[in-house]
Amino acid sequence: MSLDFVSVGANKHPHCADWNGTNVVAFGAGRTVALWDVDQGLCGTLKGHGNPVTAVKFYKDYIVSGSSDKTVKIWTKEESGYVCCGTLKHTGSITALAVCAEADLIVSGSSDGSVWLWKFSSQELIESCTVNARFHPLCVAATMFNGNVIVGAGGSQNNVYIFSNSSGQFKLDASLEGHENWIRSLDFRPYNGDLLLASASQDKYIRLWRFHCGSTDTIESRTTTADDVDTALLSNKEYSISGGISVTFEALLMGHDDWIFSVSWHPVRLELLSSSADTSVMIWNPDESSGVWVCSSRLGDVSIKGASTATGASGGFWAALYLVKQDNQQQERIATVGKTGAWRLWRSKGAHEFSALVGITGHIRPVSDLSWEDNGQYLLTASLDQTTRLYAQSAGEGGSWHEMSRPQIHGYDMIAVKSINGHAFVSGGDEKTIRVFEEPKGIAHLLENVCGIKTENIEAMADSAMVPALSLSNKQDDPSRGEVEDDDDEPQEAHESTIDILSRLTTPPLEDHLQRHTLWPEVDKLYGHGYEISSIDISHDKKVVATCCKANTEAHAVIRLYNTSTWQQIENPLAFHSLTITRLQFSPDDKYLLSVSRDRTLSLWKRTGDYDFELSFSDPKAHSRIVWDCCWTQDGFLTAGRDRCVKLWRKQQDETWQAIAISKFQSPVTAIDCSGDLIAVGLDDGALSVHKIEGNEIVPLRTVDSRHTPDLRVDRIAWRPNRNQFAVASQDSTVRIYSL
Repeated sequence: MSLDFVSVGANKHPHCADWNGTNVVAFGAGRTVALWDVDQGLCGTLKGHGNPVTAVKFYKDYIVSGSSDKTVKIWTKEESGYVCCGTLKHTGSITALAVCAEADLIVSGSSDGSVWLWKFSSQELIESCTVNARFHPLCVAATMFNGNVIVGAGGSQNNVYIFSNSSGQFKLDASLEGHENWIRSLDFRPYNGDLLLASASQDKYIRLWRFHCGSTDTIESRTTTADDVDTALLSNKEYSISGGISVTFEALLMGHDDWIFSVSWHPVRLELLSSSADTSVMIWNPDESSGVWVCSSRLGDVSIKGASTATGASGGFWAALYLVKQDNQQQERIATVGKTGAWRLWRSKGAHEFSALVGITGHIRPVSDLSWEDNGQYLLTASLDQTTRLYAQSAGEGGSWHEMSRPQIHGYDMIAVKSINGHAFVSGGDEKTIRVFEEPKGIAHLLENVCGIKTENIEAMADSAMVPALSLSNKQDDPSRGEVEDDDDEPQEAHESTIDILSRLTTPPLEDHLQRHTLWPEVDKLYGHGYEISSIDISHDKKVVATCCKANTEAHAVIRLYNTSTWQQIENPLAFHSLTITRLQFSPDDKYLLSVSRDRTLSLWKRTGDYDFELSFSDPKAHSRIVWDCCWTQDGFLTAGRDRCVKLWRKQQDETWQAIAISKFQSPVTAIDCSGDLIAVGLDDGALSVHKIEGNEIVPLRTVDSRHTPDLRVDRIAWRPNRNQFAVASQDSTVRIYSL
């Protein structure tokens, strides 16, 4: 059994990613460390932390990761992949990490206000440093200079604090003043016998500091990139630290319009990369003639007018990395990650020119549901990150999987999604309203060009969709209306060019396309439920949509049915359960509708007409605990529950249904699906296995290697039609596709 595809978004932490100098980016993704081969895609995830990962660093061939579970884990590379070889326990959540291979050192900053220094080889604590009771480190950096270990720490105060061990013990040597807000990132770089430190702050400025051995009289200071800066910002005070080292302010870099989250030096030349909440990445170089630091390139987006961290905006880029291979320094790329968890990628074309490449994307909160298109041509997913997404495989043998569309970017957590046919779907979430969407022309052209998925009657589709201001509904966008609202933040031709932009693409869409141009227009809303939607299914003849919602009374624990030709609710909801219905499933021949519930019961509704149903069978003690999922087999159905059981039910001669086989598991069974006689089972601890129905028995077939399974509960499993593949949605925010 192989893992064909995994998708997940990055955590929103500035120090949560690192590059190993070959071809792999490691980044925090929920409680795991995700490994991204920049040429091949996401390779997998490393499980071990108990809370979200907040910091990641490469140390030679090792990976060092920190988490809010108060631990630092060390991962070593073996033939089978990375395995955890050590755990360093802290007294608070890890907020920052730094490594210094020359000094055999790991530095960790914690929410308890301390900076701890560890000896890597022995994994022993060397020193615990603190500044004062009000300081909480948000970034740390470490290096060797003049035989001494220099450690920088920045955080919830305006100063950069420098520690050194010149006296044999680490102590606070200097407080570098100048910034006017919290410090978010630090990075050291040797240069011409001196040491440069870049510090980035929420005051929107980057400051460069020079560490020098001996007299500072010979140092030529480049103090600013602008002439009209308040001289108070440019103080050239000299700081002395142990070992005969002096520190002076070198330059002030101005250009960002919002908080700066990260700075990193180029591994080869004197160049600095910065990322900011203003949705830009800047590259800084000293001018050849004057030596003044200037911005030579700016990548990213134009920030939205009036939006900033001060007004509650949470956009921008949280981190940026130089991707420069040690064996091929000519092939340079820059990667950055933003609030959506998606990685954007640019390739250097020389002379400060860059071209955008396809990065990786993924959900950043638990994935609650997924649904294959009828022929398995694409996969729809729904997540608590308030989006629905469409994944498809690029054309050609061995084509890779990519996110091709983001049909819904909503204001409520999404719970359920179901494909109606090849060009429409329904979704529901915490909003209580169920929405119906249809594919626009632009997406149809994109799927045909990139994935080879052909769609009939494209001309009858809407061109594209947009979300009006203060609205939750994707409206059909009509370019022929001749005018758009006057908005300085968006070019007026943007609306009418959406279909053209997508139609021209021959590669998977970039994150910018996914956010701006891949919405699906909403065609109807289905009302009736009083609480959050819990499950949706549609009959195979596409005539009836069945829905249910969270409930703690019989009045709300009903199944509501809707006619797909009119999108009107069919009278008389189906009432039986007393608590939330967790799953609805139509039988393959559409003769029955099966429901299971938190009240431990199941009900079977027989279809007596196109829109008529009657209760055919029920079992008040189907399981001894919550029934989480159900699915139909070729001649019966399966149920899965918190009692760790999967039960196979078959129809008896007296028209009742009986559980003829029971299979026990080591953990609550939270997801199940069947294809022919094959059963895929997902557990509460993330474990996955495949079983086979042989007569009246459920026989274990294969178990997925734990290295390739989700880190948290499996929420949904769905077999791909007509193929030996199944997709998995999990609480760990991943979407995975496996092949037998």
